[in-house]
Amino acid sequence: MKNFFIILIKFIFGLLLSLLILYFDFIVFSISGKTNVVDWQIVIYVAFSFFTAFLIWVIVFTKINYKCNFLIFFLIVIWLFLPRFLPNVMKAFDIDSCLDSGLCREGITNMQDNKGNSISINKENCINNGYKWYEEDKSCDLRKNNK
Repeated sequence: MKNFFIILIKFIFGLLLSLLILYFDFIVFSISGKTNVVDWQIVIYVAFSFFTAFLIWVIVFTKINYKCNFLIFFLIVIWLFLPRFLPNVMKAFDIDSCLDSGLCREGITNMQDNKGNSISINKENCINNGYKWYEEDKSCDLRKNNK
């Protein structure tokens, strides 16, 4: 009975991590499809994501020594920080964050000014149109209630 619970916990852990990886891949695919930017960075990120998901299921269903488990854990950590080294992948996450929260980083997308014209997001345009600018992360708060 004890082994059953251990296998069940490992299965649930593997399932949750795999769903997280698929969610991140969906974000990257959907944003890169809308912006028509599919390059080697996106391909490397998605390939490494599938490789990481495969390694997670290797941990779940096989008995391997602790050195291999540590190596696989290290590869998962690399996958988590991979968008920091791939600018187009990070841009996809920034665009998704902008669409979700209204906090948009400088240069990732356009906003509309008070006349309805499309202008780029930067400090000058943000302040001139009455939005709040955050200098520390160079982002503009485009939400209506924070003017």
